[in-house]
Amino acid sequence: MGKARWFAVMSEERYRRILESTKSLFLEELRVKSADIADTIERWRLGSVADDRLVDHLYRQTHTLKGVALTVGFADVHDIADAVSEFKHRHEESPLPKEELDRLAERAMKLEIYR
Repeated sequence: MGKARWFAVMSEERYRRILESTKSLFLEELRVKSADIADTIERWRLGSVADDRLVDHLYRQTHTLKGVALTVGFADVHDIADAVSEFKHRHEESPLPKEELDRLAERAMKLEIYR
């Protein structure tokens, strides 16, 4: 094997290991954040978390996942995070429509499968 080919193979192997490690770290963070999101939504449904606090919390928790989600193959997580972000920005200066907030909470609860 030539030197150039050896470096190419080693680079591919290194990239694969880095991606696997990143995916593992992402899954651990996703488990923790999805449990926290589910808990917060449950408390919101019971009336102990205000609507605006729920949106802020969902945004903070999903925003950190959004950037890496596509890289490690979790398009569904990226899509949920994107929906939360879009909702937050769309309603920053307006009242939070209850029906839309309910739908957003239901969508965010889909992250619970990663617990």
